[in-house]
Amino acid sequence: MRVARVFSQRFMGSNQRKKTLKKVMQIRPASIKDSKVLSNLILAAAESVRSSDFSSAGWALLEKTNTVEAFEKRFHSTNYFALLCEIDSEPAGYLAMFDYEKVDHMFVLPRFRGLGVCRKLWEQAVEVCEKNDRGSYYWVRSSTVAEPVYEAFGFRPRGERDTSGGISFRFMELGSKSESQ
Repeated sequence: MRVARVFSQRFMGSNQRKKTLKKVMQIRPASIKDSKVLSNLILAAAESVRSSDFSSAGWALLEKTNTVEAFEKRFHSTNYFALLCEIDSEPAGYLAMFDYEKVDHMFVLPRFRGLGVCRKLWEQAVEVCEKNDRGSYYWVRSSTVAEPVYEAFGFRPRGERDTSGGISFRFMELGSKSESQ
């Protein structure tokens, strides 16, 4: 699975004239060879929500569960898949799922937010789930910053924000569990 898309990004240059750069976004399956990239990406992307969603114990847990070794172990699991988004060959975002229903991670580096990275990752993840005869039920423990993103995909919050292991989250669902059986 390789999905590439060319898009334009406008920005103001130092002389304040608008410049348009063409960028290439590519979504591909992540592999065990990407473990170090993914570990670094998660910690860099999560830094922006560190104060709102993580106690010091929660941050330590995030670091402990997202080491290169932890990723290598996940990649050996048959019920796990991950997608990596690269923009101009630079890692930009990542999405991982367990059992074709639990969104385990979705992280985008701050400088790539607002470019449709989450949407493209999500669309590809749904495609993978559907190809595996799944795809009518998904759930996630969403960070504060990701709640509007998941809501845009159709997820609905279930209950109030909660905390586990020093990490704040909101349980969100999309679809019906009974349909996925």
